[in-house]
Amino acid sequence: MENEKVFRSRFSVLFIVILLAMFAPVIILTYKIIPIVVLTVGLFFFTVLAFSKIQYIISGDTLYFESVFYSWSVKISTIVSIKRSYNLMDYFPTNSTASFKKLKLQLMEPRNHPYSEDYFHVSPVREQEFIEILKTINPNIKVDVPDKKGIWRIWDWDI
Repeated sequence: MENEKVFRSRFSVLFIVILLAMFAPVIILTYKIIPIVVLTVGLFFFTVLAFSKIQYIISGDTLYFESVFYSWSVKISTIVSIKRSYNLMDYFPTNSTASFKKLKLQLMEPRNHPYSEDYFHVSPVREQEFIEILKTINPNIKVDVPDKKGIWRIWDWDI
């Protein structure tokens, strides 16, 4: 892929806290059973590693998504709009992020994916650059991405 731009996904600190809250009780309840503790800790680190390997690649007129588990692509010319989303209900199957601060990309038609939705979520680290590149390739994309900041906005606590 020539002339490509690679963006890693944001990784939410809150996401890590939620994962810890899910795995900690198992470790606490089974701390004397070493194989279960080792398996649980290994599963936690594998989950964190898997989500930290999410990346978005823009090459030509195509946006590629790559992760440990699967990959897909979509033509940038089919993207109609980009909006901000913090909605926790918008997680699976249309989410390709490890963050609660996401961009919702609306498509003209459902993408070629097992979950045929006409939108999907991304959370690139260099968000403004990502949007600018998409707009350069497809100037018809409508962008509505307010960026609210503040110490109490825990959704924004990303790595």
